[in-house]
Amino acid sequence: MNWRRTRLALVRSLRLVLPSAAAALVVVVGAQVAWREYQVANTFTPKVSEAEVRMINPSFSGQGKDGKHYLVTATTGVRDAKDAMLFRLDNPVVTVRKGEETGARTTAKRGAFRQDDQILRLEGDVRTVRGGRDQALADNAVIDTTTGLVTGKGFRGSSQNGSIRADSYSTKSGRTVFKGGVHGRFNVR
Repeated sequence: MNWRRTRLALVRSLRLVLPSAAAALVVVVGAQVAWREYQVANTFTPKVSEAEVRMINPSFSGQGKDGKHYLVTATTGVRDAKDAMLFRLDNPVVTVRKGEETGARTTAKRGAFRQDDQILRLEGDVRTVRGGRDQALADNAVIDTTTGLVTGKGFRGSSQNGSIRADSYSTKSGRTVFKGGVHGRFNVR
């Protein structure tokens, strides 16, 4: 008789819990569908004009005043319809080297390259690897390919000698200046 009471109590609680869980699941699914519809409706889709030129695997190369050679490539690119010197790039890769040295390789999710002043702006998961060991991650980077000056925000870097974080950075000719909230750790051997 005791097991009947226990079973009856379990059935009563399940009669309340299961419909409540089903209703909550319907609300969650409805909210998810509504959110996706909102995102799709508010997604910016650029208008393609006849003056825009779409490129697959675009490539820009040159040499800066400091003698370093640079190569800018991307998976796709679009020349701006109103400014023929501006190219919007998807997944750009920048390789900078001097002579036979390994140099640095920088990647990002998107970028914009101005062909007239040779300035490349990178946004989204900007990663730099130098010499296969030193690694840096930044929120954005502005690379002046003629002078070799690189500036940006949200820097996080690491090497075999330690790691460093800063709100902003600028680097030129192997000298880097960090500003704002600089935190570093050095590995002493």
